[in-house]
Amino acid sequence: MAGPFGCLLGMFIGNFFDKGLQAHLSQKYPAYSLEKRPQVQQAFIKTISCLMGLIAKADNRVSESELAYAAYIFKALKLNQEQIENAQQWFTTSKNGQVSLEDHIRMLSYIKDMNLKLCKTALDISFTMAKIDHLSHKKVALLNQILSATGFSKIEPLFNSQDFWQNVHAEYAHRQHQTHGNQGYRSSYAPPSSNKPSLQQAFSTLNLDITANQTEVKKAYRKLMSKYHPDKIIAKGASQKDLQTATEKTQQISKAYSIICETKGW
Repeated sequence: MAGPFGCLLGMFIGNFFDKGLQAHLSQKYPAYSLEKRPQVQQAFIKTISCLMGLIAKADNRVSESELAYAAYIFKALKLNQEQIENAQQWFTTSKNGQVSLEDHIRMLSYIKDMNLKLCKTALDISFTMAKIDHLSHKKVALLNQILSATGFSKIEPLFNSQDFWQNVHAEYAHRQHQTHGNQGYRSSYAPPSSNKPSLQQAFSTLNLDITANQTEVKKAYRKLMSKYHPDKIIAKGASQKDLQTATEKTQQISKAYSIICETKGW
């Protein structure tokens, strides 16, 4: 992989990521490898390349770590040399402002129509690109425009990554159920209730005493989110009622965790 992308790849893997993003490096992107329609695969590569370029340039500069992350994605998807060169060109064209936001939204909407799991992968890659240097207000605003235009819930003004992914997973689970058997789907995700639980209620939701420390809270949150994860519920062949219950439960868990973290200043 020649050029600035390839030159930075090794440094990226060794130095650029904290433990939170290191986990992302182990992903194999099965939604892409399982997609057998060439036109959809090509559209996905173009979509993520352009989205990464757009998000990387949101703060008016593209860092070495952002270039390196793009290079990593191209490698992780096992693209051939021609595909890599095309992807790099799409990334560069987008970061230079030659692809309109409307075109980015149109491309992502097409992926969403063709393969919802692939759309989730595109959002995952885009979100990670946004986090690499600093999740600025400009990047959050840009992600909100894209999410809103494609029928997903916006990121909260006071950004919380757990809330964001809970919303994406809940939306994904709902749409997967609606599209079973390749049927059409609806943009009908309802955001969590605005009623804010008390701190005591938040700890109770996580099955914890109010004296629990940060490590205990984080461990309980992750355990419960894993237990009620909509993807797992779908995999078990759950009914629509079970899916709705799990979705509501993850909303409650995520909301409780956010309240505790905000109150405690974690």
